[in-house]
Amino acid sequence: MLDKLPEGFSDGKFRTDFRVFILFELLMKDNLLIDSEKLVLALNLCYEKMPSSLKDAVEGMFWFYSGGQSGEAQERSGEIYSFEKDAGLIYAAFLSEYNIDLTKVKLHWWVFRQLFYALKDDTLIKRIMSIRAMDTDNIKNDEIRNFYEDLKQKFSLDKKSFEESFFEGL
Repeated sequence: MLDKLPEGFSDGKFRTDFRVFILFELLMKDNLLIDSEKLVLALNLCYEKMPSSLKDAVEGMFWFYSGGQSGEAQERSGEIYSFEKDAGLIYAAFLSEYNIDLTKVKLHWWVFRQLFYALKDDTLIKRIMSIRAMDTDNIKNDEIRNFYEDLKQKFSLDKKSFEESFFEGL
């Protein structure tokens, strides 16, 4: 908390704005690109000044993205949010909770991450994330389990939008 937020790794310098690393996350999840294409695009996206070592550049990029956590600490079980599909909910939560208009402010990625994870549980995005993460297998009551399974389906990130479904048929 007393340390200055990192802006670089090795001899490189990051683009620290949260928007860059939201784009990075979306890029990493893009199924239309192969890993080598993702890597080249990600390095160019994330660095203002690229480290001289490619190994340092790649390690630094993932280290920065993870908020300085090790690989094991950053693993998530299942996707419970999408910066793309939940953009409006995330925007509304930041505005109501912190009075931060994400369209107008420059925030360091690590600050954004911590604020995002610290959103109160009663915000709509956190309630939806909780539903997505819920394990309904342990709910004994059929009516309650079906209720939550319906909610999980309603808020599923796998659900295709009308636009995606329309263009898939062409």
